[in-house]
Amino acid sequence: MSHVAEITRSLINEQSVMQFSKSKPWLKSLRSDGINAFIKDGLPDTNIENWKYTNLNQLNGVTGVRSPKVVVNKNQISWLLNEVETNQLVFVNGYFQEYLSKIIDVGQGIRIAPLCDELVNSDFIHNYLGKIGSTTGNPLFALNTAFIEDGCSIVVEDCKSVKPLEVIYISNGSNATCHHPRNIIVARNNAEINIIERHIGIGDEVYVSNGATEILAEDYSTINHYRVFDDAVNGINLSSVRAVVKDYSYYNSFVLSTGGRLNRCEINVACAGERANTSLSGVYIARDKQHMDHTTSIEHLVPNTTSVENYRGALDGSARGVFQGSIVVAEGADGTDGRMSNKNLLLSPKAEVNAKPQLEIYADDVQCAHGCTTGELDEEALFYLRSRGISEKNARAILVEGFLNEAFSGIQEQTILNVFHKKIRDWMVI
Repeated sequence: MSHVAEITRSLINEQSVMQFSKSKPWLKSLRSDGINAFIKDGLPDTNIENWKYTNLNQLNGVTGVRSPKVVVNKNQISWLLNEVETNQLVFVNGYFQEYLSKIIDVGQGIRIAPLCDELVNSDFIHNYLGKIGSTTGNPLFALNTAFIEDGCSIVVEDCKSVKPLEVIYISNGSNATCHHPRNIIVARNNAEINIIERHIGIGDEVYVSNGATEILAEDYSTINHYRVFDDAVNGINLSSVRAVVKDYSYYNSFVLSTGGRLNRCEINVACAGERANTSLSGVYIARDKQHMDHTTSIEHLVPNTTSVENYRGALDGSARGVFQGSIVVAEGADGTDGRMSNKNLLLSPKAEVNAKPQLEIYADDVQCAHGCTTGELDEEALFYLRSRGISEKNARAILVEGFLNEAFSGIQEQTILNVFHKKIRDWMVI
């Protein structure tokens, strides 16, 4: 048995699978599909094009056992949005924690609940779960599907949520265990919602968080999805997003990755309705031996859809960054406008970045472009700041922050924008 096959087998832990034997028939079938798909495809390795630059051998030794339920002191949590009162859902090792959460005001048209409650009390979630993202050809998404148990369920219809929703996932590693949070986010009928999602790690033990999110925006709706990956030093965070954007709707994603030993953030968006629009922006900052992989795919399936993508990275020490962005324009999708940009700063001679932007166009009358650059800090700009009495450390910090912040130019919420700025500044002063 190959090394990868051994890890694959360990992730489908028999004891963990058996705990779901009393599920509802449709849910049991969905989990079974996930198990079978994962076993068929196996853990992706570097022979697969989308995994060419990210080796999952770091999962060696991971038991596949479900992360345990643990109690976390509320003082261990720092809220990202301190300036405004928010609705808050908190999960520890993938389990919803009511004593840490706070729902202030949801109002009519907004349905917010932990997924565990929806799975037990209602078949409502059956309309969405597993219908947006496919397990075929997506082994980590399939693995998550095999262990669907908890996460957040957010459905907004015919209203605009005034208060943002803050979702916090806390991982407390123990004996290289895994958890698989599953999220559903739906906006329909002229709805709008702002979601800020944060991943935190506690302690220095190895853990694996393999999260998956299904997103649907339709009928003139907008979903603004802000995510911060701030995992612990030995944390492994593998996340998958599958989004479908339909008529006159928007999905806007903003990602900031700063923590963890290995982070892979994969986003796949299908622009599947007239005038559908998506914007994907991200910043990854890493040092030491951190590995950060941002892999995206945007499919333009119908005419007159739009996408904008802007990712920036700063890598120090022996860190490695990966950006893989793909824009696919399907046959007949005339009028598509797709733009992609990826720029990187190498702050150390040992830092490395692998970038692979690509376009696949099967239609006429489109406007598509992509660009990628990698370089070092501008010595003239650094000299200029030094000549004005600014220390070298502060001058470098100013230049790096200015370079990275351009990726978040599309964020309209000032309080959320302040969060991203502060996280970058905090990273620079370490």
